[in-house]
Amino acid sequence: IVIRHRSVPARPAELDGEVVILVEKGGGLDGAGAEAELRSAFGAFENARFEEGRWRVRFPTHAAAEAAVEAATAADALPGA
Repeated sequence: IVIRHRSVPARPAELDGEVVILVEKGGGLDGAGAEAELRSAFGAFENARFEEGRWRVRFPTHAAAEAAVEAATAADALPGA
């Protein structure tokens, strides 16, 4: 059986500009200095908050979030994520 969705719902507006980084237990982003490492990888962003097993990083726009993720990925800036 194959299930196909006819449409994909729109992203909720409250998630525009938000990036979620999943953190490996014992990885570089689950200890002290993690926010500084995020700033080093992503550059300027509005805020970051840690939740169980993940960081939520907020950018001013969705385009800025996408550009930051693309740049960090190309530079392999978050190997512990």
